[in-house]
Amino acid sequence: MSREAHVQFCEGLAGKYRRSTLLIVTAESRELLGNNIIPAIKDFLKPRGLKLSEEKTKIVRIEQGFDFLGQNLKKYRNRLIITPSKENTKSFLEKVKTVIKKCYGRKTTDLINQLNPMILGWANYQRYVQSAKAFSHANKIIFQALWRWTKRRHPEKSCGWRKKKYFNHPKRKWGFCCIIKEKSGNKKLLELIKPTYIKLVRYIKIKGEANPFNPKYADYFKMRRTYSNVVPIS
Repeated sequence: MSREAHVQFCEGLAGKYRRSTLLIVTAESRELLGNNIIPAIKDFLKPRGLKLSEEKTKIVRIEQGFDFLGQNLKKYRNRLIITPSKENTKSFLEKVKTVIKKCYGRKTTDLINQLNPMILGWANYQRYVQSAKAFSHANKIIFQALWRWTKRRHPEKSCGWRKKKYFNHPKRKWGFCCIIKEKSGNKKLLELIKPTYIKLVRYIKIKGEANPFNPKYADYFKMRRTYSNVVPIS
């Protein structure tokens, strides 16, 4: 494993380390972080053969914002805003466009079957933050790449012909799809999933006064351990 990480902790010397561990450390001031907390973290890591990556470890104000695990955290008007990071979105879309370019000579079914897991994975990961704008942007970029794909396959055909052949979903406007034949002989519609098809979800903010050791809040914490702790957004 790499012996460098942003911050790594373990409970004992016999613990198994992951290749890299990312951690956010907050404090009231830059001085407190630089003079007290970071030296304490270094002292904790040193006997375990680990150290902070000086290159990757940064101290920033929350109002300035920072990227963490593919998301951007920023405080705006005393409110924490978490969105998909620009770098993460860009990387995802570059992968999508690469797959589309590699499928110029492939069937539509092959293209959809390769793209759907990628789109689902990214959208499901980002659905818990404020990702509506990022999803709409991804829709636009993916559509443009698909339109170029159809144009390259059929350079002599008109826009109307390409739309009718590839973007002819019976219920969704401009839905990219095709008809496939199952082993049973039945025909089935195979459609490309758009990021905006994935419903956004918000977790219910925890009550500040709630105490998990107080029997008074037993039902409350039982609720928080279930799916009722989240609110789907249409």
